[in-house]
Amino acid sequence: MMMLVVDVNKGIQTQTAECLVIGEIMCDILVVALNKIDQIPEDQRAQTIEKVTRGLAKTFATTKFGQVAVIPVAARPATGPAIGVENLIQVLAKSVPRQRHDSAAPFVFAVDHCFAIKGQGTVLTGTALSGQIQVNENIEIPTAKLSRKIKSIQMFHRPVQQITAGDRAGICVTQFDASTLERGYACAAGAVIFAHALIARVDKVRFFKLPVLSKSRFHVSMGHETVMGTASFFTRDGEGNARFEVDKEYAFAEELGRPPQENASNSGQPPAPLATFALIELDHPVACLSNALLIGSRLDLDPDVHTKACRLAFSGRVHEALTDKSYRETFLPKLKVFKRKSRTGTVERILDDYTLIGKGLFKKETTLEPFLGLQVGLSSGEVGEIEGAFGQSGKFRVRMRQAVSDATKATLAASDKPKGKGKAPAPEAEAIEIVLSFKRYVYDRQKRMIQSKDE
Repeated sequence: MMMLVVDVNKGIQTQTAECLVIGEIMCDILVVALNKIDQIPEDQRAQTIEKVTRGLAKTFATTKFGQVAVIPVAARPATGPAIGVENLIQVLAKSVPRQRHDSAAPFVFAVDHCFAIKGQGTVLTGTALSGQIQVNENIEIPTAKLSRKIKSIQMFHRPVQQITAGDRAGICVTQFDASTLERGYACAAGAVIFAHALIARVDKVRFFKLPVLSKSRFHVSMGHETVMGTASFFTRDGEGNARFEVDKEYAFAEELGRPPQENASNSGQPPAPLATFALIELDHPVACLSNALLIGSRLDLDPDVHTKACRLAFSGRVHEALTDKSYRETFLPKLKVFKRKSRTGTVERILDDYTLIGKGLFKKETTLEPFLGLQVGLSSGEVGEIEGAFGQSGKFRVRMRQAVSDATKATLAASDKPKGKGKAPAPEAEAIEIVLSFKRYVYDRQKRMIQSKDE
């Protein structure tokens, strides 16, 4: 659940819109606090609140939240008590969703504050995200590479022996320097890993108006940390495409496409027909949870040029965290992300019913050995294979799978027919093209050409 605070005098601002996008990505329920109503004269207050509420309702109708409760409040009026705060609290309490937590999952605690208490130890305050833990059990602080025993736990100033997912608590440990951790994670051993690169299922944020191009740099936010990273996108179609599988083939995408419906946010709609994934190579390792949520942004956009532009470009969930520093050598060569390539030449002449001579597909200095045996298609619909070089000028032999058709022979004969003296030039016969189509894996260091049945 999310509470969005909107200034009744200013309405939806650029920062408010970005908060709304984050809310769509992260949660399903929204409550709006329409703040500072005390600044409106009492005789105009009701009319103004109604007008602003109608405008907000139109905005929220295009989001995943649909109808949203808008509560007028004045948290700190210049004079008198707060207005509408009690009503807001009641609405929030009724809107809190009931969640089921897996207590058997590894314990993860999101730390948002850390301080020392003299004579007691160091207190980590935050929220349990998963699992459970008890007093006297060990807890790991990954960024410090330390493990410490839990001395005590408090919830709302009351000591407890155990906390579970969803609980807000303070955990006291000993022999830990509070200055080494501001925000981060504390967890069961091994529950948090450090990723040098990520593979995530992603969608473009519909409010982001600039193209999201492969090989571009983004601010990648995950957990409490934001780090620069380079994103490359790839897609896979067909059923069962929601999960990343390293042994499957993916098509390289020059640009991340828009969500399936232009007037709907990514998170509230069914997945697009093409599942889009991103390889995000990070500038430095980042603490990562299983299935972690991430957001890619362009926080560097010039505010003078992009005054009201949304800076949030895409969001998604981590499917694979690459913890090996040498992932470019150990993992990327296994990643079957391909680009489609093609070369086009023409048929020069026929040697026999099963052999053609082609030209224009290769330069004379090209080594033909890697191309031997590759399938080629003629513009006439016939199919053959590259058999070898013909001479030293870049010409080549094509071995046909079936005898060359009479129609192809006639076309070639027409193109070779000499022109008679004094006669009007005959219309130029259409050349028969030879097309070589193949895939090349982006991360294959050997740059091999791959052909499948449809090539």
